[in-house]
Amino acid sequence: MILRPVDKKGLLVWLLLGGGIYALFRYTLPVAGILNVILAASLAAFLVMMIDKVQAIQGGRRLSERSLYLIALFGGSPGVVIGVYLLHHKNRKLKFKIILFMLVFLQMVIAYFLQTRLAN
Repeated sequence: MILRPVDKKGLLVWLLLGGGIYALFRYTLPVAGILNVILAASLAAFLVMMIDKVQAIQGGRRLSERSLYLIALFGGSPGVVIGVYLLHHKNRKLKFKIILFMLVFLQMVIAYFLQTRLAN
């Protein structure tokens, strides 16, 4: 899978935002481990969706749907879903929403199996 330079920059922005937000959450929120990671990744994903929405309005360089899928796959799915509905970004693209919710469903299934395996 080859990503365009703008997609690489978008993923880098997401990683840097997520890392910074995680560092902030780690020392300020009374929440443990993986929840901090998910919160930080989701907030960073929402911010990337917001940046992409502004670029769409202004006619600037946009992130591909592939990079938004990657962001959702690697922990940012809550932020991407909120971005779709709150920012009305990509909400007319049925294919995007179907694939996004398939990713969310896959993550829920994986989380369920991990939880049941770790509980035993």
